[in-house]
Amino acid sequence: MKELTAQYLEYIRRTRPPGLDRQKRIRKILDDLAAFLDEKNIRAKDIEITDIDRFMDSYGNLSSKTVRDNRSIIRCFLRYLYHEKKLFKSDLSSLIVSAPVFNYDNPPKFLRPDEIKKLFAATSLSSPKDIRTNAIVRLAFSTGLRPIETAGITLDDIAFKKGELTLPMRKGNNPVVFPLPEETIKAISAYIVGARPETKARHLFLALSPPHAPVTKYVIRSSISQLMKKAGVAGNPYCLRHTYAQNLLESGASIFEIKEMLGHDSLKSTKKYLHIDIGLMRKVLFNDKI
Repeated sequence: MKELTAQYLEYIRRTRPPGLDRQKRIRKILDDLAAFLDEKNIRAKDIEITDIDRFMDSYGNLSSKTVRDNRSIIRCFLRYLYHEKKLFKSDLSSLIVSAPVFNYDNPPKFLRPDEIKKLFAATSLSSPKDIRTNAIVRLAFSTGLRPIETAGITLDDIAFKKGELTLPMRKGNNPVVFPLPEETIKAISAYIVGARPETKARHLFLALSPPHAPVTKYVIRSSISQLMKKAGVAGNPYCLRHTYAQNLLESGASIFEIKEMLGHDSLKSTKKYLHIDIGLMRKVLFNDKI
């Protein structure tokens, strides 16, 4: 890595020579990057954009100007490694972008803790439909699943003893395992025992009237919407998906981890779900080429 840094500095001195102070600044950042990669046992040719993300994040709190400058130095270096050294299969520099300007006037809607309490307080177990709705809402809150994914869950996907839900295939063909909180397991169990029709069908959520076909995504949406309306909570069914993403962000999950849990093909899709708290934002966000 140090040899590549030396070659890069020689390259920029030939093509667009910076001043001595600027050269020192570039060398300092690239030396820091080399030390970081050495510590992680990452070879230059094996660098991934997540490694750059972790490196940038390792600096801690820096001024926005310094962050922009660091980002610019790394971007130019990665571009050199791609175009001049042919080190990567794709241009990683294109993935280093500045934090986007989010529209705080119309942020994605996610539920606050008091709204979540109101929502669950409005649940009822007085009828089979209520019991099913309770299980649907608990699952949506605990997993952030799309309505169509919730509708497709089977009994075989749930490991009750482990407290896990496994979706073998998702959008983008990404299997994922979700830990299920105790309250969600209880809600699902109550539905299976007290409301789910007795049938050989393996889908979890079934119509309550014969022939007990699997519910559609529209039934899932309607169930969540009706409970939100009953609870006096504004929003739509996807608010629970937004809330799940936001909770992951606030718990310290990286945007890459959130992307996987949401089943997104791109980080651009993931970022739309997040009402970003500046204190929680990473130093670098990436575009949809991941």
